[in-house]
Amino acid sequence: MFNDGLGFRYEFPHQRHLAYFVIKEERTEFALAGDHKAFWLPGDYDTQEYSTVTSNLSEVSDKMKDAITPMLRRRLFQLRSATPLMMKSKDGLYINIHEAALIEYSALSLELDDKNFVLKSVLTPDAIGDKGYLQAPCKSPWRTIIVSDKAGDILTSKLVYNLNEPAKYADAASWIKPVKYVGVWWEMITGKSTWAYTDIENVQLGVTDFSKTKPNGKHGANTAHVKEYIDFAAENGFDAVLVEGWNQGGRTGWQDERLRV
Repeated sequence: MFNDGLGFRYEFPHQRHLAYFVIKEERTEFALAGDHKAFWLPGDYDTQEYSTVTSNLSEVSDKMKDAITPMLRRRLFQLRSATPLMMKSKDGLYINIHEAALIEYSALSLELDDKNFVLKSVLTPDAIGDKGYLQAPCKSPWRTIIVSDKAGDILTSKLVYNLNEPAKYADAASWIKPVKYVGVWWEMITGKSTWAYTDIENVQLGVTDFSKTKPNGKHGANTAHVKEYIDFAAENGFDAVLVEGWNQGGRTGWQDERLRV
């Protein structure tokens, strides 16, 4: 085993006649021209479901604490943004940084140097800190930059789409149907509602009698509230409503009898 000094470690297992690469880090950087306005969310190895924050890059550090939802926080680090990262320069250019063809490789986050306005790639590690395992022949993902003076051009660009491989199933378009939907999920992960039906802390699965517990009044996935979502979806052209929660075994547990839609 040896290191090449570039962030890769090579291992040659005795039991196999092959070499594989252990990725320790990637050294991609994006040097920005100034203190752009950024549309960012905290970078977390386990989730990308924080709410988007709008601020200048120089303000990210000050706004990070309020941007972190306690319900979601798992493995999050300061001054880090998930991708895609959207920015707008002072002269009106929209800049989008993302990745494409992410296959057998770690997902990309961006670490910000808010003094020099440099973004550095950070790869999601596994439990022992390695960032990926590659066996030759192999390819790393694309790093993409889309720039336009119109925000809509970023959305309609096919750059990321074209850099991915074609669908492996010829009839994929006949059974994959993209839809636009709303749901209770985001309300609960942002802290507006709770997963738990009750606030008791010592729940014992199969023992706790939920019929005798006191509702906390904050559980989001209840019948009346979901009906409000259904009405909203019908009135505003959404295709579906996502209703999500846990039966016993979730955060503090709740019964499926509580929800009948």
